Amino acid sequence: GPARAAAGGCSATSIVPSQPPRARMAAVTSAAAPTQGHGGVTNPPLGGAVAGSSAAGSSSGGPSFSAQARALYVSSSAKAGMDGVDSEKIAEIVLQTAANSPFTAHQRKLDRAVDRRVAKLLAAKRKVSEPERAAARATVAARRADLEASRRLERVCVVVDFDQFYAAVAMRDRPELAERPLAVGGALVLTANYVARRWGVRSGQPGFVAKELCRRGKEFGMPSVELTFVPAEYEKYAEVAATAMEVYREYDPAVSCGMGYDECSLDLTHYLRRRVRCGVPREGEPGGVRTGA
Repeated sequence: GPARAAAGGCSATSIVPSQPPRARMAAVTSAAAPTQGHGGVTNPPLGGAVAGSSAAGSSSGGPSFSAQARALYVSSSAKAGMDGVDSEKIAEIVLQTAANSPFTAHQRKLDRAVDRRVAKLLAAKRKVSEPERAAARATVAARRADLEASRRLERVCVVVDFDQFYAAVAMRDRPELAERPLAVGGALVLTANYVARRWGVRSGQPGFVAKELCRRGKEFGMPSVELTFVPAEYEKYAEVAATAMEVYREYDPAVSCGMGYDECSLDLTHYLRRRVRCGVPREGEPGGVRTGA
């Protein structure tokens, strides 16, 4: 029951990675503590304006704080559980807190590289003649028609993705954490529970930024709180994912490995055909209703 509630997708024989992709990002943020506290931020502007008041944001005619943050940080986009949060104020705090960090310097470098690629593509586009554009459109239209003609819709596939998986495992083992703002990780937030998301905390954020958001909650209508961090426990995630794999195989016996601990792709075609042909299975049979699960 509890294990199933926090399960994800990976086979029982999968190798537990010593450093999953999200954890490797921590190398970028390990030295990313801000050079100043939030009380007297004198960070240089990011994208035109980062100051101590919201007046320096969108009201000045420049890009909004949220637009600036999204341009630099993948972790500034919204996730489930973040409806109704003051995204503009949260983005302002993120920018103020992280402006002088090595993490932001790295993101600026990546952003400049993207700008250079875009400029190169636009320059190439300007050199394309109208006859060449017309020929390209005709080629694309023909290819689209070929793909549409070959489309097959006989199979039913689904992707199972467990939300806040790492946090769910932590809360399963320590139920007292369920009502607290909780993040898994350290230098980098690997995932956050739904409570923490009300403070704008989410996966991909540097740990010091996530902590600052919780401490400055009063600035966007939330209380000031301390964020609880717990370390990642990959062996536990693998165990729970193996339990989930047992369930997946009741619906798709051919599934062999998930796309990570918390995600799996299933082909339900044969299962659904059997359901239509034989009726709804009884409890205890493969695909049957499970009470108490």
